[in-house]
Amino acid sequence: MSLFFDDQFMKSLPDDQVKAGYEIARRFLQVHSSISLTEELKHYPHYLDALGLFQAFAQSYGLILQFPVMESNLQNNVENIVKFFEKMHGSMAQELSKGSVASAKAKYLPHFGKTFLYEFSEGDLKRIQEIINELRDLLTKSTLFEEGHKQRLLKRLERLQSELHKKATNLDRFWGLIGDAGVALGKFGNDAKPIVDRIRELVEIIWRTQARAEELPSASPFPQLTDGKTK
Repeated sequence: MSLFFDDQFMKSLPDDQVKAGYEIARRFLQVHSSISLTEELKHYPHYLDALGLFQAFAQSYGLILQFPVMESNLQNNVENIVKFFEKMHGSMAQELSKGSVASAKAKYLPHFGKTFLYEFSEGDLKRIQEIINELRDLLTKSTLFEEGHKQRLLKRLERLQSELHKKATNLDRFWGLIGDAGVALGKFGNDAKPIVDRIRELVEIIWRTQARAEELPSASPFPQLTDGKTK
């Protein structure tokens, strides 16, 4: 059994990527603080286990992180692992704070009569619903993704659909799909093309909607998720 992460803790992790990463780092540092310096090497295998867990977490979410390289000096390895988790704890806490501030801003803007809204056209709203349904069907049938990764993507689509309205104060959840598409394209190439194509279309709709709200030109497509070929 892992010294840092038991089964109950793993089952309690939130689906949200940042919150889950924060909880993993927080738990590691909490347990580490209870281990005396003279006993760290006694628990060396558990430190390695903790690092491996975070590597698995990062891979499942498609995160590109700089992990510490293991050396011949075991004490240095422990120290580097601890420094890594301290860094992750800080960066995840920062992202959570940014999200909390953004949510608070959206909540309080109406009180000052300054609500900024992104408004979908009826046609775009209908097409977004169709794309989400198509993505859900493709993911359900796909054999490319590991089951855990597949379930997280399906839950993300479910949250998107449940929060989809004609007017929105925030489009961040949609932009988050760009990372998913990039990971899928990088890992599976053309096999993931049907999924990537739909995410590309969805991103283009979101781009047009945001550009319109920001009074920017929206005629050209969003310059991301292209295959790099000149038409």
